[in-house]
Amino acid sequence: MIKAPYNFVPLNEQVFFPDWADQVSHDVPFSDGESGCITIKLTAEAPIYVRNGGAWPKDSQVCNGMEDYTSFSRFDDRYFIPGTSIKGMVRSVLEILSFGKMGKGRINNHRFSFRDIVSKTETAETYKNAITEREQGAWKPQVRAGWLHGHPSSLKLTPCKFARVEQSELQTYHGNNINLNQPQRGHVKYDNWTKPLDIFFDLVTENGQLKTVHHHKSGNLWYIKARSIGSGTQTGTLVFSGQPNWRKHMEFIFYDPAQTPLTVNDQLEEDFFFIHSENGRANDDLSQWLDSSNRIRTKIPVFYLKNDDDSIHSMGLALMYRLAFDHSIHDLLPGDHKQDDTKDLAELIFGTVQGNALRGRVQFSHGFAVNDTAHPINKPVHRVLGGPKASFTPTYLEGGASYLNRNFSKSGGNKNSIHSIVFLENLEQAESHT
Repeated sequence: MIKAPYNFVPLNEQVFFPDWADQVSHDVPFSDGESGCITIKLTAEAPIYVRNGGAWPKDSQVCNGMEDYTSFSRFDDRYFIPGTSIKGMVRSVLEILSFGKMGKGRINNHRFSFRDIVSKTETAETYKNAITEREQGAWKPQVRAGWLHGHPSSLKLTPCKFARVEQSELQTYHGNNINLNQPQRGHVKYDNWTKPLDIFFDLVTENGQLKTVHHHKSGNLWYIKARSIGSGTQTGTLVFSGQPNWRKHMEFIFYDPAQTPLTVNDQLEEDFFFIHSENGRANDDLSQWLDSSNRIRTKIPVFYLKNDDDSIHSMGLALMYRLAFDHSIHDLLPGDHKQDDTKDLAELIFGTVQGNALRGRVQFSHGFAVNDTAHPINKPVHRVLGGPKASFTPTYLEGGASYLNRNFSKSGGNKNSIHSIVFLENLEQAESHT
């Protein structure tokens, strides 16, 4: 087991706000103020790496073949640590030592997501109750289907009906030259499907009535099922989702769209795009529906839940999509940390763009290597490189709390990374460090 190569300090409940904060001005210096220059010497006790900055091509394959792209930061063959890197490290430590705040601009105020149907926890119970209900002795999804369309900040969702269809029938219709049942992402299925997605079908009936309860080994399930693929009398659009394992054996057909669309508010839009992103960019399953400007090309097939007032509660790209937690990171911060207009010590020294913006009062120059003491390592160096993930609640929230519980701080506080990561020499060392 590899333990986390970083450390935490508990989040302070109270924030130190200097009583002279409102007197700070670049136009009128303090009468007893001091100015000067501090020279510091940094010693690398282990190999370090700060990649060379610059305007590089977007194609990573092209960049990786460029020596300067992968080189340590350097100017005229002199290696250096950028002043901004040093400044950020010093500011992070000062925020901790001075009981600074973690408000806007210092944290990503996202609502993380969850999908849990296995564990015996509050999140699992919340998820199952939101996604399913019991009807006619069967498990019925409360999730609905629709088409997401429009432009950012003005998205609409047009509801529609949906039916399930056996993968085996689709494979037969496709000529048995495609395998939908092997583990794969949803976008891979779309890539491999060569026929039109608009399709003819009929609905399965029983005794002249639409059949809704189907028997499975796991129990009775409620859903509408399609048959006669390619030759039926109804029309719809084939919709694929990811294939976690071979047990999933059906896809979807969206049909009979409503005339009136629903409004997607800004919070829903933000949650949807964040949940379906990786490293700040839309993941492959979402990006296939977007243009180069991350705008929806035509429409996206989505599943969604409704509130009691018929507004949209949440939405995703799969029937059992990830739900956003009730609270964001900012929601769980103690009150002092939400005083955006009151400046703490780090803001007064380093500046801020939040609220009434203030210029910084300190500058950091680059840290150049002294007398050719920097020696490139011309072989791969193996390190445990890990950063804290706020979505992993066991390390960020104490007392077994989650982002469902706003009152977690009564038994424990959020934990704030000090932003300095311990890079271990090898995996064996990682076993004995925390």
